[in-house]
Amino acid sequence: MRQEVFRPLPVHLGALDETLTWCGEAAEAAGTRIDVELTVQDGTLHVWLGLDKVDIRAACDDFARLLSHTLPFTDCLVGDDHVLLRLHGDLETTPLHPLAAAGMDAYVSVPLDRRRPTTEVTDGLIGAQDEQPYS
Repeated sequence: MRQEVFRPLPVHLGALDETLTWCGEAAEAAGTRIDVELTVQDGTLHVWLGLDKVDIRAACDDFARLLSHTLPFTDCLVGDDHVLLRLHGDLETTPLHPLAAAGMDAYVSVPLDRRRPTTEVTDGLIGAQDEQPYS
């Protein structure tokens, strides 16, 4: 029996979080579900996200290119009915470019609640926009 090992880096966890969030919002807007398949092969995690009734290219192509070009060890590809996220590499075999390392260190050091507003914060901001305190 062959065992595969995947050792995630902080960049992997951020990419996975963003991809699930992005695809979840696309699926919710289309009123459909997401099918998820996880596979580890040669130290690479493959996350296949099937989205029915969603124009994947229109909804996710720009996002996939952004992830692939900005995050190290991350490939995000779109197909006609799915998004494929490939998370690979580790610091022992492939060194991070210093700029990528600094950016990821900064990203991971910010508390999660400051990266993405919660609904309470968002609702409060929307309500505050409607008020006109200086009339």
